[in-house]
Amino acid sequence: MTYSGSIIRESLERLDVLAEVSVTNTVVEEVTEAHRTPRLTVWTRHDIEIDDERVDEVAQRISEAIDPAHPGSWYVDFRSPDAHYVIFRHRVFRVDPSTSGYEQVKEYGARLGIPASQLDFA
Repeated sequence: MTYSGSIIRESLERLDVLAEVSVTNTVVEEVTEAHRTPRLTVWTRHDIEIDDERVDEVAQRISEAIDPAHPGSWYVDFRSPDAHYVIFRHRVFRVDPSTSGYEQVKEYGARLGIPASQLDFA
């Protein structure tokens, strides 16, 4: 099984973690006011895939690579039909997407200051 998601390059302190995933597409996007990231005018979004055998290990490494200067601004997520990983700095959540298990993730993200509109995992 393969997990798919995205990583914003500018969210990472250590770019070596990108070697742990398969980057399938890269897009440079203009940052708008709706993104609530005023310190950036553009960001680089990498669409990624991760093999099931390595997903837990890679999730942990990503959590350690997220920029510590702005830990309340960033998370990474990727999913398969059976599981959704939501990764903050030093915190990894694995959620069954068929349940209502996102409340803990949303509460944690909100405590970090991430806007609710960015924590809608539907």
